[in-house]
Amino acid sequence: YPDGKGGFSYVEGPLTEAWRYAAEGQRVVLLLDELARMDALYHAILIGALDSLSGAEIAARPKLARASTQLPFALTPAERYRVLNLPSGTVLIAPADHLSVIATTNMGSAYQQASPQLDPALLRRFALKLEVERLEESDRWAILESHGLPAAVAHALTALEDYSVANTANQGGLLQEALNLGILLDWGLEALALVEDGALWPQAL
Repeated sequence: YPDGKGGFSYVEGPLTEAWRYAAEGQRVVLLLDELARMDALYHAILIGALDSLSGAEIAARPKLARASTQLPFALTPAERYRVLNLPSGTVLIAPADHLSVIATTNMGSAYQQASPQLDPALLRRFALKLEVERLEESDRWAILESHGLPAAVAHALTALEDYSVANTANQGGLLQEALNLGILLDWGLEALALVEDGALWPQAL
């Protein structure tokens, strides 16, 4: 952030908070949403932060060993720890079993991305990688109904989504892109609010 003197000052954020909470003994799950949209600079920081070192390895490195003396816990030689080096020069160390990192992203030409593909070195730091396919129709119905939409409305919305998927340009249709469950849910909840204000479902939809 601008420091008012023509320069910038470092301000700690959620990444730092996650490490500090984990170091204090809390069980932390750090969620990195839209990973592909992050600048490569932050990917580089994550590559180092997502590695784990044993307590013995930390003790053998002078800078890390000095930082470990300020921890609210004692290092165990065989245990694994994650190390976060901050631009301010501060080093944060947290037990790896207290800090889980999950990243999500949409891939493909329809989504804004900082680079054409994610850095393989970064991907290697995630032990498990899942590709989530479009849900079955019955699952989409169930999700919409669980948010208070009548069954008939849930079925109509999922049918509209299916129609849009079948009629995009890459399927020979005229639509630029298909609908998705997130959009359907937004529409459904907006319609539900209108119904609660006195509108009929056909009008609301």
